[in-house]
Order: sequence, then C-alpha cells, then structure tokens
Amino acid sequence: MSHDDVLLMTERLERWKQRLQNLTEIQLPTDYPRPLPPKVVEATKILHLPEITALAVLQLSLGISPTNGSNPSPFSILLAAFTILLYRYTGDEDITVGSSSDSRNPLVLRIRIGHTDTFEQVLQKVQQVEQEATSDEVPFHLLLSKLFPPKDKRSNAVSKSTNGVGQESPSIPSHSPLFRVRFFNQTDIPENPLLQVTSSTTDLTVSITSHSSSSLRQALLPSIEIRISYNQILFSEKRISHVLDQLITVINNVHKNKELRVAEIPILTKKCLDILPDPRADLDWSGFHGAITDIFSDNAKKFPDKSCVVESRDGSNKRRVFTYRHINEASNLVAHHLIQNGIEREDVVMVYAYRAKEVETMLSGEYNLASEMTDLLENNVVANKNKTKGSKENKAEFDYASDYESLLTEHIQESYEPIIENYPRKNFFVTGVTGFLGAFIVSSLLDFSNDIKLIVHVRAKTKALAMERIKKSCMSHLVWRGEWETRGRLEVVCGDLEEDRLGISEEEWKSLAERSGYGQSKWVSEKLIMEANKRGMPATIIRPGYIVGHSTTGVTNTDDFIWRLIKGCIQLGVVPTIYNTINMCPVNYVAECVTRVSLSPIAASKCVFHITHPSSPSFRLDELFSCLPRYGYTVDIAEYIVWRNKLMEFTLQAGDNALYPLLHFVLDDLPTSTKSPELDNTNTREIVGKECERMGERLIGIYLGYLVKVGFLDKPDIRENHQGYNRILELPDVFVALEGVEVLRRSNRS
Repeated sequence: MSHDDVLLMTERLERWKQRLQNLTEIQLPTDYPRPLPPKVVEATKILHLPEITALAVLQLSLGISPTNGSNPSPFSILLAAFTILLYRYTGDEDITVGSSSDSRNPLVLRIRIGHTDTFEQVLQKVQQVEQEATSDEVPFHLLLSKLFPPKDKRSNAVSKSTNGVGQESPSIPSHSPLFRVRFFNQTDIPENPLLQVTSSTTDLTVSITSHSSSSLRQALLPSIEIRISYNQILFSEKRISHVLDQLITVINNVHKNKELRVAEIPILTKKCLDILPDPRADLDWSGFHGAITDIFSDNAKKFPDKSCVVESRDGSNKRRVFTYRHINEASNLVAHHLIQNGIEREDVVMVYAYRAKEVETMLSGEYNLASEMTDLLENNVVANKNKTKGSKENKAEFDYASDYESLLTEHIQESYEPIIENYPRKNFFVTGVTGFLGAFIVSSLLDFSNDIKLIVHVRAKTKALAMERIKKSCMSHLVWRGEWETRGRLEVVCGDLEEDRLGISEEEWKSLAERSGYGQSKWVSEKLIMEANKRGMPATIIRPGYIVGHSTTGVTNTDDFIWRLIKGCIQLGVVPTIYNTINMCPVNYVAECVTRVSLSPIAASKCVFHITHPSSPSFRLDELFSCLPRYGYTVDIAEYIVWRNKLMEFTLQAGDNALYPLLHFVLDDLPTSTKSPELDNTNTREIVGKECERMGERLIGIYLGYLVKVGFLDKPDIRENHQGYNRILELPDVFVALEGVEVLRRSNRS
C-alpha cells in the first residue's frame, strides 16, 4: 500500500470514528430472556414477496424523487421499511444496521429516524448513509481496530476455545457489537468467515434475493425472496413470521400514501386483529383491580396490620399470623439481597421454599425486584465485563497464558537447523492410538508405504498388554493387520501422558530422540509449536473437524455426542430445528489427510492444516435430522426451545434417554458447542489433492446402518408416505463387513 493509500485509509477511518461515536445498542423485544453468555441456535424463515407487494416496491422505486441523480433501489426501499419496523419495535431514534456492499465488505449504516418523518424522508436518510458508507468503505477488521483499539497484543489476538464436541468456537468479543441486526443483498453478502464472527452477537440477519424469469408464462416482475436468519434462543418462529407480515403491511401502506408519518403507518396485520381484543368492545376496565403486585402494595399501605398469611404447621395446634407489613418488609429485604448479589434484568430466579409464608415473601420480593430494575445499558455492560473477568474460566486462561513465556524459554530452542532435503520419513512416534481416530491413523500410515514404521505410545503396565490394547481397538474398527506386528512395523512403548517424559523410561526416551531428530515437537502445545516453527523447527499442526465414522463400513464411536443426540431425538420422537453448520468429516478421510501431511516435505512451511467439511454448501444440523424420516424413523419437528423443554420433561420422567448423561450439556451449552466455524482448508487441499465428501443421505445412511447393526439404535419403523416422503429409503447393507466384529465402546452407557 502506497503512502497516498495509507493516508486515504487513515482519513476514512477517522471519518468512520466520528460517524459512529456514542452508538446506542438496539434492544429488540424477545420472546425468551437473553442468556449470559450469549448462545446461538440458528433457524431461517423464507418469504417470497407477494406479487402485489413486489409491484409496490417497484412503483415506489420509480415514483419517489431521485436522490443524487438516481432512483432508490428496491433494496433501499426494503431497508427503509425494515428500519421503520425496528423503530416501532424499540422506540430508538438512532438505529444501526449492518449491511453489504459490492465488494463484499460489511457496511455500518447509522440511521436517525423520528416519529414525524415520512417514509420518503426515511428512505432519503437510508440512501444518504448508504452513499457515505460506500464512499468511505474500509476493510471491516481495520474499522474494528480503529473503534476498539487493543490494549495489548494478547487482546488483539483472536482467542478461540474448544467446545464440548470438538469444535472451535470464537470467544465472546470484549466490546459491544456495532450492530445486532443485519440487512444484506444476497448477491454481495460478505464472506462466510465474517458472518461466523458476527453471528454470536447478531439477533436477526435479513437477506434479500431477486429471481428473474425469462418465461412469458410467468409474470415479468422479478420475484423477491426475503430470508431471515434468527436466533431461536431469543425468538419463536411465530414472531419471525409476524415480522415478515408486518414488513409487507408497511410496504403496502406507504405505497398507498408516501406522506404517512412513521408513527402513523399501520403495522397491524390480520393475525394481530384476530388476537388483539377489540378496543370498541366493553373491556370492563372498571372491574380491573390492577396487577397482583399493585394489589398487594395497596393492601400493605391501606391495611398494614391486617392478616396476610396464617401459618399452621403439621402436628401443631399453634398458628402464626403475619400481617401485610411483615410480608412487605421481608419481601423488600429479599429484593435488595437479590440486587446486591448480582441479579439483573431478565434473570430467572428459582424459589425453593416450604409452602407457607416463605413462598409469599420470596414471590413478593421478586415482584419488588422487578419493579426496581431499570434499563441502565452502560451499567449492564460494565457489570457483564466485571462478571466475565472474575470467572474461573478466564482466570484459568490467564494463568495458562502467563506460563507461555516460561515454557517457551525452557523447551524451545532459539533456532533449529532446517531439515535436510529429501529427508526419509520412515519412523513416526504416535500417541492416542487406542482412540477412534488413532486406530485409523495407524492404518493409514502403515498402509501408505511398507517402509514406514510406527512407535506408538500406549498406557499399559507391559508391552504385551499395550499391544493387546492396540489390536482390540484396530479390530473393532476393522483396520487391524497381523503383519504389522509380525514384520516389526509396529512397536509399542508403555507410558503415561501425565508423567515426565510421558512415562517412558530414560533409555527408551534417548532411543526415540535418536531415531527422530524433531520428535519433541509432538509433545508441545499448539502455540509452542507455532513459535518453534517460526524458529525453524519443521513442525505442523493438524486440526480435524468433527470426526465421524468410516465412509464405507460406517464404523463409528457409539459414545460420540452426535449419535447420542440422534438416539435421544429418536427416543423422544422429536427433532429440533437447528440451522447451525456442523463440520463433520469421515474418519478415513481425516486419517488420510494426517498421513499425507505428515509425509509431505512442504508441510512445515505451511504449519497449520484444517481438515474440514466442504463449505459450498455447508452441512447443517437440520439436514442431519431430516435424514431420520427419510430412513423410516418417526420423528416430529419442533422449534429448539419447544424441543428442549420436551427433552427435559421426558428425560426427567423416564431417566433412560440416551442424552440423560449429557442433559446439562444439551440444555445449557448445545447452542454454542454445535456451531462450527468456517475454516480455510487451502493448505490441506493443496497437499491431499481432494476435499472431504459432503455429508448427505448416503453417508448418514451408512452410519445409521452401522449403529443399528451394533444395537445402538433400534431398527426404523419403515412406513410408506411418512411425513410427506413418497419412498422411504432402506438402510445400506453394512452387515457383511461387520459380522463377528466386537464393538468397542468407551463406556457402558447406551
């Protein structure tokens, strides 16, 4: 970048900083309380704009006076209508929306709106901020760095954590999001990695797509599709459908009268009128005595000494009488206690009390607490940050980071001699070989070349027992070959990963070090490996996705979370709608990638290799669940919150659901833990030469067939015309390959 370009970028960033000063964070009303920390369960709702509404958009585009020499685009008209809805929902006069540009860079649009503005005036404001944002377009990461400068190098790094199902999740940002609502033109939508970064802080994403038809049998008017991606933790499907209905209502009404003021634009839909009471009817307002909290407060003021609760304990003739004053004063103490101990707005408070005065006191205290809660956004943000800083998880992360320098000095040399050209890669030291992936890596390496020899680390008392563990694992996964042992290509060393030198004797340790000049790189953390790689050590990091079964035999780990989730849904008879992507990869593909990267002479120069599912298109949990009825399993579909409640009720009653051991994980961490980030697998594809096979009915059918064969799943209840499917698929025949095979489980849970 030239000096002039740097100067231009600096000026643009400064204008952005001025433009986005003192942003307010929009707070959309939600159907469910916002969880802390934020959780995401994606879902989508698609609407094809009715022809009459699409015509209204076109006529508004042509009928409104041009701004800066050009008519407003249909996209701008839809954005203006949506902005009006946001204003009507929140009352905020300062609304920030994330949008898209031709260069696929996200734009931040800050729109000022007032109740006296007409639709045409709102549209002009939208066009103006679009033009300003486009003329000052900058890379989004530079904008974030300008607005939220990092305090130190550590905070500038992208922090990631591994979640419960083996995926990496982006950490919660340390600053408030620039926008909670996004409005994109689908043709210039930002790149997927950006969407992944912002989705955890985004409530709604609206994508607009236009479809044109060349057939004269169809209307010449382009079809407009509106897709809303939303967080099921916050919104119900009915709510999103209602938002779309109201968007249509706004467009149709402003088309009839462009001079309508924002506060006057009707947003009542037919569904609203069916639900809301008729204001012209007799609502008996004179008979309404107010909310229960108001009634109690009034009684406490008017009759403080009258009896409120009379307590009579079992087995005793004594009675205790508590007046309204007693309960009112005690409830105020409860309310203040809750506030002082961190209870915030929308927090859920559980009451465990004997059915007596304690219940009345606690409930009254909670009501008093609710009435005293104020929406102080800045205080909430500060409190959340303080709470986050004090958590055990962050403390552990900080302690680990502080050890990094000492570990680096102690274990990593200042520099390493480069590996000689055409270095013969024949000896490999491997840990974790008795696990699911480990068995396939052993097979892949030894099958790649007869010259390769493996020294495998196994936790066992003797080498004989260690070799027996490897045999059992490989046999259960259909990959064992006796010639590996008889020809001396597989050697075991006994040890323990928790002990010094991995529990390996000093003599064997020296022997291993002599056979492998860079063997120590296998036993340091990723960060140390990266630093060692920078200093010349030929070390690589391989990050596989969510590893599932073999793509031919179906052999998989029956104790894996994803299959427990499938089994639990079958037992419940209900699957959730979850649009989250899941980065599933067959174990044989992962093992092949590990082998080829390990043997590649150019791997060290690239350092990091991601083994991922293809991203175009991605595989989503909704697709996984949809395979169940295709293979004859009887399951209904429910919104995530509804499914979660049904699962909790069913599991607590029955206690034998496959998800029972993981119930706390499913109910609490499932939203974030099942969401896979978009990763770049360019380095892996360059060396391996092929992508992972996309998940779909074929592969999922093979896995289901294996799980049925080994008794983990019941056979499906195959019926014709089930859930709209004219033909139920039969599970693939994996029986022959599995005859006589002992299935190795990690636990006794079924």
